[in-house]
Amino acid sequence: MPAGKDRESGGHFLPLTWTAEMTLSHLAEAGDADAAALFERLGLHGEDIIDSPSNIVSPEYRLARTVFLNTRCLVTDALAALTKAALFVELPCGLSPRGLRYAREKKPYLGVDLPPVAKSISNVLLPMVDEESRPFVRYKAADATDPDALLSAAGEGEGEICIITEGLLMYFSEDETDRFFEGIRRLLDKRGGCLVTADPEMSLHNFLTLRAICGDSFSEVIRKGFQRKPVRTGRTLPERPKEPGPLLIELSGDIKAQIDRAISFLSQHGLQAYRMPVSVMLQEPVLPGMLTPAQSEAVNEALENVSCWIITLE
Repeated sequence: MPAGKDRESGGHFLPLTWTAEMTLSHLAEAGDADAAALFERLGLHGEDIIDSPSNIVSPEYRLARTVFLNTRCLVTDALAALTKAALFVELPCGLSPRGLRYAREKKPYLGVDLPPVAKSISNVLLPMVDEESRPFVRYKAADATDPDALLSAAGEGEGEICIITEGLLMYFSEDETDRFFEGIRRLLDKRGGCLVTADPEMSLHNFLTLRAICGDSFSEVIRKGFQRKPVRTGRTLPERPKEPGPLLIELSGDIKAQIDRAISFLSQHGLQAYRMPVSVMLQEPVLPGMLTPAQSEAVNEALENVSCWIITLE
């Protein structure tokens, strides 16, 4: 979900930032140096973050969560790297460390999020970038469900764009998903390019990762549930819509039928999807330092059954 720091309320993060904080904490735990640097610069502490590695009691779930979120980030980056984009647009950018990486590689990057979020991440991340690389990173404010705002945020320019969407679609109702993809179609119509995301099959990805890591103890872990230590700030995660959006593939029901429904939904917006197995996009084993050889092999085998999506104009 979109994220940002509310400096006017005692320095605490807004509810919309909580999932972004959680993701950043797991990426740092996985050894992502940019995530760790940003986490520290933001003054975050693991014990205050919902579902951070420090407050998940179950070691299996803690490890699976870190592996899942790190893998999602890696495959999304790998998809983006395949494109010939003249501009990389992260929508929403939240507390993403990607701006640091694109600046270092001197590739044009635009982070888009709600006004307080875009302002906050810009204020924190840009000073971490050297002056020579800073012109490659920009942040703009826009509501992802407002097509006109998306077009305005992207601005004018030449060359194709690559839109990176991570951890967003599960928070949208059907109507919001409809408006979001109307904006994406208009943006791609104007500039060309694609949207890359692992969001549609996120639930399946998370489930398969947990099952691969738990092995024979999977049923016991599920039976006990995923215990968590209390978070001092008394936070709760943002609620998701009661009905999953039309692009989300849920574990219950006919998975193939859900994929067909999602592709049909995109077609109604003049878009098409190419599904790429996550295992194909991984250039090296998943976090070999954190997994046993058996777990690493099981995770990589599991990821042959979940895909990331490249969405383009029809």
